[in-house]
Amino acid sequence: MVSFALKHPTATIARGIENLVMARADSKSLTVKVGYQILATTISVTVFPIFLGIELFFKRIPIALRSISLSGKKVNSDGGLTPFQKNLDKVAKFAFGIIFSPFGLRWVDSISGFFLKRHHTTTGIYPFGVEGIYGKTVSPIQYPNTIEELQNLVKNAIKRNQQISVIGAGMSQGTQTIPEKADHLVIHTQFLKQIEIDENNNTATIGSGATWEQVQQALNQKGKSSIVKQASDPFSIGGSISINCHGWAHEYGSISSVVKSLRIINDKGELVTLTPKDEQFGCMFGTLGWFGIVVDVTFKIRDNVHLVEKSERVELQDFDRVYKDKIKGKGIPLFGGRLCLDALKGNPLRYVEMDRFEEDEKVDLKFKAIPLVTPNLFLEEESGTRMQRISLQATAHFTYFTVSRLLSNFWKRESDKMHQKTKMTLNEALHPPINALKMLHHSNLHSQWLQEYFIKPENLPYFLRYLGAELKANGVKLINATIRPTPKDTISILPYAEQDRYAVVLCFNQYKTQKEIARTRRWIEKVNRQLIAQGDVYYQAYMPYATQEQFETCYGKERVQKMRDLKQKYDPQNRFGNGHTAKYFEKKCS
Repeated sequence: MVSFALKHPTATIARGIENLVMARADSKSLTVKVGYQILATTISVTVFPIFLGIELFFKRIPIALRSISLSGKKVNSDGGLTPFQKNLDKVAKFAFGIIFSPFGLRWVDSISGFFLKRHHTTTGIYPFGVEGIYGKTVSPIQYPNTIEELQNLVKNAIKRNQQISVIGAGMSQGTQTIPEKADHLVIHTQFLKQIEIDENNNTATIGSGATWEQVQQALNQKGKSSIVKQASDPFSIGGSISINCHGWAHEYGSISSVVKSLRIINDKGELVTLTPKDEQFGCMFGTLGWFGIVVDVTFKIRDNVHLVEKSERVELQDFDRVYKDKIKGKGIPLFGGRLCLDALKGNPLRYVEMDRFEEDEKVDLKFKAIPLVTPNLFLEEESGTRMQRISLQATAHFTYFTVSRLLSNFWKRESDKMHQKTKMTLNEALHPPINALKMLHHSNLHSQWLQEYFIKPENLPYFLRYLGAELKANGVKLINATIRPTPKDTISILPYAEQDRYAVVLCFNQYKTQKEIARTRRWIEKVNRQLIAQGDVYYQAYMPYATQEQFETCYGKERVQKMRDLKQKYDPQNRFGNGHTAKYFEKKCS
């Protein structure tokens, strides 16, 4: 920790300011609150800008000057920037930090929050958005580079009687990557990221540690694209399998529908290939690594095509009918209902924009025969653009009153944009900007959380009205909300869509003080109770606030019991598991 402070003094002071803000918020003593506020404010507008200046002139500017000679080389991992451009951006960041440091008089950590840096080690796990809540110190995390190394790790763990948990991109907001005990083996798959594309058979074989962004980049170079993927790109392929992700490919539903085969490491440390004909194949989807470690995945892909975005506004009670009459079965590659974010003229979620991406029929036929490579499909900048980060900070620091007004204007612009018939390629549509959120991974105070619910068509209008009222009553700063069709899943042994359902996905700003977390937990638990009462399902990827009984009711007691029986068949010694599987999957003794 001392070496980190010496290497990153500005980030260390920023962390101290944030800790003071959190201590003030969680204290019950008025005197203590005032003291913390005065101390944090003083540091924010005096000490902090001084250290910004020192680091700017003695570190950032010299590094930028030395990188001029490398100005012609692209840093493909960061939005196509050259080293000089990247370092110059850091110089500008520190300069802006000094200029705007007086903002700390009004919002204490508004500027210092841009300079937070989490101290990552090989013994720390920090799930995204819940780093300080579920983060844990463990035995050194293992990073295998090859399948052989992975097998040896598993076999050695078996000899030592260690349970094994797995991390992909670490984006699940819960305990899905956290071992139940600190001395269990934790394996990170980030180096298992090979990508092989079979253009003739329209398949791709991808290492479990590869991210969707890496996959989309590789496919695009061949004029190909994914069929089913998560809506955003930072997630790993293995993580997507473990949670059985879905996206905007509304005709397909979950990713299990396009997977042709999996290679896994089983409970004996053996490399096994699974296909849909194998019973264990369905055990790998939506079970969060409970049945083995995914090594690589072979799934179907498709051609990249020209699209045009179209939309129409519909009322909640008409959504199911309009979707089935105008969109389902019409050859439309991507669809997602965008739920109203405006909370000024009523409750949020009160109507839907039927946002769809149709194939562009005006493209000349001769161009359709040529593999479509989307030009300039760069990897997104590591932490998004500066304006995106500023927008995140503003949303986090402004009051609900102010954010509601900003979101009302934002929603109007977004609605207008959806109706402009914007043209793009499939790969562009599947590559939305998201990396600015990674800035929040360094904060213990601010985050954006998600919740997701799978609703029967007949329950959808009432549930959305109920949910919208709860969000407004609790002052939730809603950032995004969508509806995505999820067709019946006949592959996974633990499907969230055991029949045709609609996924309702929420993204909202979360202030991580004890008081605000407690408030959020109350409304999530209340919504879960309503969800269960009407026979619907919550998603396992996020906050583990449900009880085991509620989990079993949502996913079906018979299906959960069948999953436990198959666990005894394929992993009787419980070699694979994590905090989530321990809480929900393992049968508790009565």
